[in-house]
Amino acid sequence: FCFNGGPGSSSVWLHLGGLGPRRVRMNEDGTQPRPPFGLVDNAYSVLHVTDLVFIDPVATGFSRPAKDESAEQFFGQSGDIESMGDFIRLWTTRNKRWRSPKFLCGESYGVFRAAGLADFLHSRYGMYVNGLVLLSGVLDFATLNGGAGNDLPALTFLPAYTATAQFHKKLPPDLQADLSKALAEARDFARSQYPSALLAGAALPEGERKAVVAKLARLTGLAPSLIDDHNLRIDPSLFREMLLRDQGLILGRFDARITGRDADKTSSSPRFDPSYEAVYGPFSASMNAYLTEELRFEDDLPYEILSEVGHWNFNERDRYPSVRDNLATVMSQNTYLRVLVLGGLRDLACPIDCIRYSLDQLKIDPSLRKNIAYAEYESGHMMYSNLPDLKKL
Repeated sequence: FCFNGGPGSSSVWLHLGGLGPRRVRMNEDGTQPRPPFGLVDNAYSVLHVTDLVFIDPVATGFSRPAKDESAEQFFGQSGDIESMGDFIRLWTTRNKRWRSPKFLCGESYGVFRAAGLADFLHSRYGMYVNGLVLLSGVLDFATLNGGAGNDLPALTFLPAYTATAQFHKKLPPDLQADLSKALAEARDFARSQYPSALLAGAALPEGERKAVVAKLARLTGLAPSLIDDHNLRIDPSLFREMLLRDQGLILGRFDARITGRDADKTSSSPRFDPSYEAVYGPFSASMNAYLTEELRFEDDLPYEILSEVGHWNFNERDRYPSVRDNLATVMSQNTYLRVLVLGGLRDLACPIDCIRYSLDQLKIDPSLRKNIAYAEYESGHMMYSNLPDLKKL
């Protein structure tokens, strides 16, 4: 069962990007091809080893609330998981697949959804899933959204900054020549000297502050003065705006390899995401053509690629929603459950080190950690749009 995130995203990205039998024809490096856009057979589909059920949540794709039903009841953590869980139960029952192995594959917010769904299906219906494929996502929003009292994103985003700076040839020669060394250095710094410096705040001695500034400049390619002016904390929007400003370029959020031009040189954040614009048109045109021309499905409703779902109602009173405990619970109760974590090194929306941190904090027996595996990719959030990454996926 495959779904994307948003909240408010259809499953078109996983369907026509990575897993389905047809895929959008992109340039091999994941950049936008010249219009008009088209589809090709996906030689790397997983359809030969599994049935694929792509789910468009309410308000996405052609999914709409039933007559006289309020859409808002689906626009929240509980309502979303319950409606998705009920759909999975109904599909499994009607297709007589209760005795089949079952996997949940979620991307972005779909990772948050998948962890909650695994727990919900287990506790509500006794449906035990065999595995979760967690692709470019989040389990704990504290790893993504910083603010007063929360410096976690400064730490979890750093390796993605380093990988991006290496791609754009902004690192010093020794790191530029060896991405593995660069990532290891960034991850070590993010676990040791960097958090202690942030914890010290104004009490950090001037000499140590200068050393931290120099280290961050080495690992990110940003000017030391910029890092110092922002109090040692690098926001992803600032990084996207400033890394290549000398070339008049901004970086993509979903894939920081992809660049664009923004005429506003006074802003501290880009006005658009060139990596999203690279995929939005090709995927929209391809899905609409696929539905009508190949599948012969006619409907005058627009196929909502990414819809506006308004205020999303999270369960947690805390400002940082999390499903970490849900995942720990279901992994402890179903010790056969496997978790595969996939992430692009140049993803500045949901860097893989965010979910790595969450899983390292998981309250599970040490014997269950062997059930978690990782794979990293050269591109970004939608790694399947980059042909070498699609082959690896």
